[in-house]
Amino acid sequence: MLPNREISTLRIWVCVLSALVVGGTLLATLTPMPYDRRPPSVTFLEGFAYLALDPISPMDIAANLLMFVPVGAAIGAALAAATARKRLVLPATAGLSLLLSVGIEWTQVFIPGRYPSIIDIVSNSIGGLAGAIAASFATTVFNRLHAVVLHRVQSVSPAPPPAESRHAA
Repeated sequence: MLPNREISTLRIWVCVLSALVVGGTLLATLTPMPYDRRPPSVTFLEGFAYLALDPISPMDIAANLLMFVPVGAAIGAALAAATARKRLVLPATAGLSLLLSVGIEWTQVFIPGRYPSIIDIVSNSIGGLAGAIAASFATTVFNRLHAVVLHRVQSVSPAPPPAESRHAA
C-alpha cells in the first residue's frame, strides 16, 4: 500500500491530467472549422433543433469513439481517486461523458463549420464508457500486480533482529 502522502500526490496528478484530457477534447471539438457556414440565428434553447440524425461515415463514428476513450478513462480515474464509492464510478463516468458530449454537440450549433449530430453524442458516450471500463480494468490489474510484487519483496526481506539482541549490543 502506498503511503498517504504519495496517494494524495497521485490523486492530484490524476485530476490534473484528467483536466488536461478533457480540455484538449473541448479544444479539438469546439474550434471553428474553415467552412463557409454561418451559425443559425436562434436562441440558446432552440439550438437542439439543429442536432442532425443524418447518416455519417463509419470513420466519423470510429473517430468519435476513440476520441472519448481517453476522456472516459480520465474522468473515471479522477472519480475513482476522489471517491470511496467505487461502484458509482462507471455509471457516473457514463453520465458525465453523455453530458459532456451533449454540451459539445449543442455548442457546435453556434460554431461555424461544425455540424452537431445525435450519432456523435451516442458514439462519444460509448467511447467514454469504454475508456472508463478500460481504466478500471487497468487499475485492477495494476493493483493486483503491485500487491503480488509487494508480497514477494516482503517475503524475501530478512526479518529484523529480535528486540533483545538490539539492546544487548
